[in-house]
Amino acid sequence: MTSKIMMTSNEIFILEDDPEVRRALETMLAKRNYQALFFADGDSLLAVARQKSPACIILDLQLPGKSGLQVLAELREIRYPVPVFMMSGYGSIETAVKAAKLGVVQFFEKPFKPSDLIDSIEKVLAVEVDCRPVDGKSEDVMACDPAVLASFTPRERQIWDRIVRGDSTKDIARAMALSPRTVEDHRSNLLRKANVGTTAELLRAALAGFRRPKV
Repeated sequence: MTSKIMMTSNEIFILEDDPEVRRALETMLAKRNYQALFFADGDSLLAVARQKSPACIILDLQLPGKSGLQVLAELREIRYPVPVFMMSGYGSIETAVKAAKLGVVQFFEKPFKPSDLIDSIEKVLAVEVDCRPVDGKSEDVMACDPAVLASFTPRERQIWDRIVRGDSTKDIARAMALSPRTVEDHRSNLLRKANVGTTAELLRAALAGFRRPKV
């Protein structure tokens, strides 16, 4: 399966037909340098998924036609190689248990803050062991290289330390008495200086460097 489809590192497939939820997710994802690809029905998502693999998939549970749970079951049946998140305004404990058994990473009950979902996605992507090559180059770029760290301003280094620790934008803003927008601006600068596209790649790169054996 994985060898026959094109893999993308910054696309996120989203099964959601609510325009308001779509706009909120698209805006938040764009701030983190992810591209949202929306689907209004499960069959459309599955058709595209057979051609390419995104960074992850977000499924709404209640939709006309195939439910998010049915789509999740089909993805797991073919051993689709990306993490899947689920959201619903009508979730139940039974449904959440079924989703967990099918391998869903996390279940979000509406209404939720899009930033909380994105923070969870980035934490999961950061620890994915399958770091795939991009453009012939490994993703375990030495983002914690001393030269890269030296290019960070003191404030950027403070924010970097908190990102690596797993703090969300909201947590960082509160702890450092900054606005969330200011934190996002600093995050963008860190991505540019580390020559990576997303926070998940930044964290994976840091983990690769921290785990690199000493010579």
